[in-house]
Amino acid sequence: MRHRFAFLPGFLTPGKKLSSSHKRRGIRPLMANEKLSFQRLERRIVLDAVAWVGPNGGDWNLAANWFDSTIGANRLPTSKDSVTIDTGGSTATVNILPGDNLTVGSLAIGSNDALSIARGSQLTVNGTFTQASGSTLDFSLNGTRGGLDYGLLDVQGSAALGGTINVMLAAGYSPGPDDTYQPLLFASETGTPTVNDPAGETDILTQTSLYVLPASSAILSVTNTADSGSGSLRAAITTANASASPVDLLTFDIPTSDPGYSAASGVWTIAPRSALPTVIAPAIIDAATQSGYVGKPVVQLAGGGAGSNVNGLNMNGGHSRVAGLAVGGFNGNGIELSGFGFDTLAGNFLGTDTSGNAALANSGNGIFVDDVGNNTIGGTTPGLANVVSGNGANGIFINGVGASDNLVEGNFIGTNIAGATALGNNGNGIQIAGGAVNNTIGGTAPGEGNVISGNGAAAGGGSAYGGVFISDPGTAGNLLEGNFIGTDAAGTAVVANFGNGVAIQNGATNNTIGGTGAGAGNMISGNGYNGVF
Repeated sequence: MRHRFAFLPGFLTPGKKLSSSHKRRGIRPLMANEKLSFQRLERRIVLDAVAWVGPNGGDWNLAANWFDSTIGANRLPTSKDSVTIDTGGSTATVNILPGDNLTVGSLAIGSNDALSIARGSQLTVNGTFTQASGSTLDFSLNGTRGGLDYGLLDVQGSAALGGTINVMLAAGYSPGPDDTYQPLLFASETGTPTVNDPAGETDILTQTSLYVLPASSAILSVTNTADSGSGSLRAAITTANASASPVDLLTFDIPTSDPGYSAASGVWTIAPRSALPTVIAPAIIDAATQSGYVGKPVVQLAGGGAGSNVNGLNMNGGHSRVAGLAVGGFNGNGIELSGFGFDTLAGNFLGTDTSGNAALANSGNGIFVDDVGNNTIGGTTPGLANVVSGNGANGIFINGVGASDNLVEGNFIGTNIAGATALGNNGNGIQIAGGAVNNTIGGTAPGEGNVISGNGAAAGGGSAYGGVFISDPGTAGNLLEGNFIGTDAAGTAVVANFGNGVAIQNGATNNTIGGTGAGAGNMISGNGYNGVF
């Protein structure tokens, strides 16, 4: 990034004395009746263009392979750069290697060139992504967690897809019968790329992502906000439960003429009058496919009329995903995970309205992980983060001996969508209890840490309600690292939890808070009681 400053030379304010230096530079006093047309310091930010100059099969993360024409030197691209891979007719494959977590401003791939995103790596594009006709984008799969087990490209702006996308299996890896993948995310998309999938898999290009699913998967569409009947969410879940398909994808395509649509807010509200069916088979409920979705939900699941002790969604089938949905106003939990595990919750607002700035509380927990493991809550980029705030009990409650190896990363728990102000859960931000083991809260890489602040607002139990509460015999091996607990997302302002920042009590042992590696430390500050108890 280049900073250019424009100063207005040649004048001093009226009455200001001239120094000898001023006189030598020809600066004169401004007369009392003389007006100065431009009085503001102008700061312009110019984004540099960085282009690939490396060999075919070269490593992205090697400075010698890139050239910044503005400064005339080799350097690695940054989040503020416009990046181009275009060899002008020859061929270059640029490799993002396992473990790389990279961010650029925008990215364009020229004809005949290729970008290969290896398993366990991630590239975030803050702006636009352009794939020219004849170019290739390769992804490698080695599990079901994007950016960890398989390569992930997350485009925060629009994606123009015009080439070939290859989805390949890492050596020795075979997809499970219910496994699903989402290697490419974007805010909007144009173009019709050619997608080549592994044997037994199929691809579905939605408004906001590329899915790779088992070949016989079905697509079900939610087309209205009615409580029941054809096209309703209730009917789609019922059909998915009875389906012989290994996975069903529930998309949203509700028109603005629907009575549940508000033109003032741009939001569709689905208001169940009783509990929705428990999801008992693998399914993807993706409300980010609804038109109008740009980084936050436009479909609100409102539970005020659903009845007593009713959860917003009960996910019991395993290997499922809920994305882009606001769930609030239910008398029970927002979303409950049980059954088989391996579920993903991404980009949802649990306990708030669709703005992420006002509470629409669920009376129970925002998310309840009930004795089940291997779930992923959140992600490392803004579109994957959940806002879990404003709920009557805990933000996230992970409970039971079967609740192991869950990952909670990149979320806002107890704050608004910006992580700037309190929108607290009445209980703890996160509670881990009942013998739950080996769960990870946060991480060391950019974007993996959670903001866990502002919680315990109505805490009758005093210091027991705070940021993170780890409790009970057998609750062990849990790891907290890279989180902001009691501060805003920048770590520069207090957004206090009512009680302790972190409390480990009631027989819980061998849990780890922070670490010595880069990025492992937590920012724990500003809380009402102890930082760590």
